[in-house]
Amino acid sequence: MQQQEGKFFDKLYDARGHLDRIFLTSLFWCVSVLIFTLVIYFLIPNICDRYFSKFQVAMFAGFLTLGSFLLTLKTFVVVQFKTQLFEQEPYRQVFTDSKTQKNYVQGDYYQPLADMAKLLLLAVIASLGTSFTQITIGFIHSNLISAFCMALGIATLLIVGFSWWVVRRNTLMMIRHWEVEAMKKVSLREE
Repeated sequence: MQQQEGKFFDKLYDARGHLDRIFLTSLFWCVSVLIFTLVIYFLIPNICDRYFSKFQVAMFAGFLTLGSFLLTLKTFVVVQFKTQLFEQEPYRQVFTDSKTQKNYVQGDYYQPLADMAKLLLLAVIASLGTSFTQITIGFIHSNLISAFCMALGIATLLIVGFSWWVVRRNTLMMIRHWEVEAMKKVSLREE
């Protein structure tokens, strides 16, 4: 039994021995759901009636749409970043330079891409799970359950926002790569 537990806990660490970033993001999401649930439950009186009349249907439709959109976007974004950024010479050069300065571990080359793909998958699961929650336990007439369903939506928006920030960061890196390539072409034409 101890050997199986060790295998599970080994998966929580990356090749360098650091806690996996996606595990930490998932942990942050769970803690934020708990905190938001308690805040909503204690600060908004009679949240159950407001949730049923104004939020439940909108949250179901909105998070179902968001999850579906992110699911279709995920594959396209990952493939485009792989071909347009990670397989290009400037990224190889940056990686080679950083490899000499840091401890290189096998499998680090595509690690930012793998992290982005996992984070987008987490955002998809959170969005679809939030949508599903609205039509399952969301029908229980309880202030605590209503606060939980609303907190789930807020925490999911945090994860989606963070994943979009990661995509934006990689997009800016790709644009810088294109800018360098364009400047090389312009300087060759001027000579």
